[in-house]
Amino acid sequence: LTSEQGMPQVEQARPLRKRQGTLRGIAIRVVARTPSQTYSEVTLDQREREAAVLAKRGLDADVVMAFPYVGSVEEDAAHGPRRAKLPQREAIISAMATVGLRVVRSTTKDRKTVLLKITAPLHRLEEEAERLGMDMLLRDECKPALAVSTKLGHADRPHYADFTKTRREDFALKNGRLFSSLERQRLLFSILEATHARGGAQLNLDQLVSRGVLSACLPLHAPGERAPLYKSWRKIRIWPWRSPDNPEKRRRIIPDLGLNQQPLHRIRDYYGEKIAFYFGWLDKYTSWLWLLMWAMLALELLSALDGCPLFGSLRFGDEPDMCEDGTEQETFDLNICSSKAAITLPVTCVVIALWAAFRQKIWRRKQNTLAYEWDVLDFEMDEAPRAEFVQAFYSGIWRANGRLHAMRLERGFYTKGDGPVRHFVRHPDGQEVMVMSSWQRLKAHGMAVPTLLIIICLTLTVMISIFSFRMLMRLSTQYEGNTYFNRSYGPLVGAALNTIWISIMNVVYQRIAVVINNLENHRTETEHEDALILKTFLFQFVNSYGPLFYLAFVKPYSLPLFDSWGLRDPYGKPYVDTCGIEGVDWWAAVNCAVTPGSGAGCGASASQYDCLGRRHLFVREDCWGDLRVQMICFTLLKPMYELPIQILLPRFLRWWRMRRRARSIQRHFKAAMAPGGMSVAEDAEDDASHQVVTGDDSDEEAPAPVGGTTHSSQAGSATDRFVALASFADSIEHQIALAPFRGTFYEYNAKVVQFGYLALFSATLPLAAFIAAAVNFFELRVDATKIGFESRRPNYQGARDVGSWQTMMALLTWGAILVNVLLLFTSWSFRDYLVVPWLVASATGAGCASTFEPAQMTPLGRWAGTNTSWYDRDCADNYRVCFKEVGAAPWLPASVYLDELAYTSRPFYDVLCEEGGPHFSQELCSLCGEHRLKVFYAMVLALVVLEHLVILAKLLICLIPDKPRSVAQAEAADIFAAQLARQQRHDTARSAPPLRPGAEATLAHAAKVLETGAAADAEAKSARSFEARNPSNGSRPRAANGVPAAISLADASMITTQVI
Repeated sequence: LTSEQGMPQVEQARPLRKRQGTLRGIAIRVVARTPSQTYSEVTLDQREREAAVLAKRGLDADVVMAFPYVGSVEEDAAHGPRRAKLPQREAIISAMATVGLRVVRSTTKDRKTVLLKITAPLHRLEEEAERLGMDMLLRDECKPALAVSTKLGHADRPHYADFTKTRREDFALKNGRLFSSLERQRLLFSILEATHARGGAQLNLDQLVSRGVLSACLPLHAPGERAPLYKSWRKIRIWPWRSPDNPEKRRRIIPDLGLNQQPLHRIRDYYGEKIAFYFGWLDKYTSWLWLLMWAMLALELLSALDGCPLFGSLRFGDEPDMCEDGTEQETFDLNICSSKAAITLPVTCVVIALWAAFRQKIWRRKQNTLAYEWDVLDFEMDEAPRAEFVQAFYSGIWRANGRLHAMRLERGFYTKGDGPVRHFVRHPDGQEVMVMSSWQRLKAHGMAVPTLLIIICLTLTVMISIFSFRMLMRLSTQYEGNTYFNRSYGPLVGAALNTIWISIMNVVYQRIAVVINNLENHRTETEHEDALILKTFLFQFVNSYGPLFYLAFVKPYSLPLFDSWGLRDPYGKPYVDTCGIEGVDWWAAVNCAVTPGSGAGCGASASQYDCLGRRHLFVREDCWGDLRVQMICFTLLKPMYELPIQILLPRFLRWWRMRRRARSIQRHFKAAMAPGGMSVAEDAEDDASHQVVTGDDSDEEAPAPVGGTTHSSQAGSATDRFVALASFADSIEHQIALAPFRGTFYEYNAKVVQFGYLALFSATLPLAAFIAAAVNFFELRVDATKIGFESRRPNYQGARDVGSWQTMMALLTWGAILVNVLLLFTSWSFRDYLVVPWLVASATGAGCASTFEPAQMTPLGRWAGTNTSWYDRDCADNYRVCFKEVGAAPWLPASVYLDELAYTSRPFYDVLCEEGGPHFSQELCSLCGEHRLKVFYAMVLALVVLEHLVILAKLLICLIPDKPRSVAQAEAADIFAAQLARQQRHDTARSAPPLRPGAEATLAHAAKVLETGAAADAEAKSARSFEARNPSNGSRPRAANGVPAAISLADASMITTQVI
């Protein structure tokens, strides 16, 4: 059994096994270990010997290489090109043996693939770990005392230290071994890729795979470590406010179906910090999505209680549904939503902007806590160069002896710069390191910029083309009779086409960005990924958010797109792209006959309107409805086809590879059983004899296992051994058949884009938070299953944080403030039912001045019977009339104010100001223009004040420290402990010069005189104080030895000077 830190607590019993008359194994025992007994040198050596024997027999391996089997050199040259790579493969095996690795060579069942099972002796792993200074987990009793008392307030917090062979007993065991499977694989890959000068084989594994020398090189899963990890990882707990590791510790009040219970420490121990940071970030991000969801639900419920449709748009209208029936209305203003619900619009925008800022700050604090607990604060300073960077020094266009002279060896060191790139500083005492010319890398950057601009232009062109096609579907008379491309399906078709186009361009550009980024030849993996993130995010911002920005801030201005592809409206002008819906009411019908003398509109009956079969206008609105449709496609439709692809595609590829393998094995055994072929037993014997052991040639026997995980028991007979080898080979071939792990880049990319949708535009679709939380709930578990069972085990990937993604998210949080405020500026509801009532005295229309002059009555007042006067500057309805669209209300019917050729609504203000028109009025035009200008200035003032308040709140959030106080104190304690240890080593190493004979006595006498002088000074001061109080007594105080104080000090100074 193991504790959280992987420290063995109980050593399980193993039965004794008799073989050939002798007992092999260890005594049966169950030991309950105390903290002082957690390390056993006997158990460690025993377990390592056991692992060595299993590895030599081909029953265990940490890393596997595979390449096609072509037979021996003496065979006929039937394999052609494959044989040309045979010397390179033999050279690889020879290099691995030279650097001290243990390699076991075997073939698969179908005799088509050679497997190289690679392990390393314990002493070789220790040497490499000491060279790298790899951090290792310390035993509890070996932690520094200062760290145990102060770190994060927990004495059981894991503590790490650089590995040294002299302190081997201070480090915790993992399943009875000194190094876990992840640590062994990390050290093996370091040995394989390190240069010859550093004791490595200097193999560029990725290049060997791409050239076909190797068909695969992968670390193997450890079933004994993977099983307990996924047992806790897959659980969904109903009461998740309790920690799974510590039931007494409360975690979160709001239930989230277990999303806050990811075993991050176990993920880190099995996969490394980079993958653990991804799941920790996704965990925290999804948790905050649930909080945003509850806030949006609360605001939606407030709107619903006020009469608004749930999860719909806040539509504030003046269209009474009962007017067509002739029912009398006492008041006209029967709003779908009352003006009280309009306050939820700015509240929603502010909540979203502040949510994005708080989420970013909380994650930074969590990230720094994890980085401290995992001891990776200095990871980027200690990060080793990429294997591709090292290989580029010897071969390729950037090689040191090439024509460009792009790389060179210089003495110095790398330091952290202001950006994501570390800068090289020359220093004569520094180590000789590889350096890439900044000018040559800048040339590669110069290739990336025009490529990015060209692809962005192409993306924008296709995006605008889709919007123009959508415009023609909704407005053009040429599409009126089309079954699918018409006004009804126009918004959905356009949104779906944009979604599909975005997905296609994301895939295309990511491949191009990877090629350009590889050309830049970055030194470390962190620099490489940060540069790729920057290139990708710039394009993703345009590609993913471009349609939404167009709908929000360009489409309201009704611009023609591509000259409407040559099509013309009934007036002979190009069609313009505008927001709105097709009218269905009688007042939106063109040339709708109204019986003269019908009186007020609310008193008219349905028989007095001849509107059946008439053409209806396209009624303009604000673009929040179009934004809502596009957001539904981005947040819901896109995951609906991306998630199944992520789940089904790896499984299909694995099934296809395993099916091909099974057929190959079947053909091989048919050939073996045919007349003249070898039998199954001979085939097994041949397979066993084909194994070649290199590296450590000792063949000592090992006792039975003490625990942990192996792929077979230590079977004695040849048949048992063959079965065990076959089982292990099946496991290896199964993992080779899996697709390589793509890394966390693509997962981060999708989720950061999703975060941008929510932070920037979710005010138009409050349901987006719930959709995103539900999608992430499933995707988090899909990712966990994919990385553990549907892809090969990834190599160790360390990290200090989530990389440049947090910079991109920080930019999105600042952009969320501006975008949300500008969205309010485009909202007609915010303008009509918040800004106008705030601007004028009356918010409901009650108390508006009336008149008996028909020419001075507003259309609303005349139609509703309130006789509202145009000249009442404190009436809110008068301001709204100036913004109203003709054809959008019964008191502005299209048949009265527009001609027969009209196909879209028009602002009533334009009708009043149209010179030569039947409804032109210069006075009313000027009055409406004044009203519109006042509303515009009021909106600008309100939004500027609101924006500054949100920015102030954001700045206050920025004042929250990125590091929790406990982490800052713990780091200070570490620094103090390091300084204290350094001072102690300095004091121990420093030796004092020898004293002259008799100097000790002289120094002691000087110290005694100084002490006496100090006492005399005190007496003299007391005497002077006494004389000041008693002038008659002039006796001078003397020291205890009869010497005046001043003389004593002089003598002491003289003696001290002589001694010195």
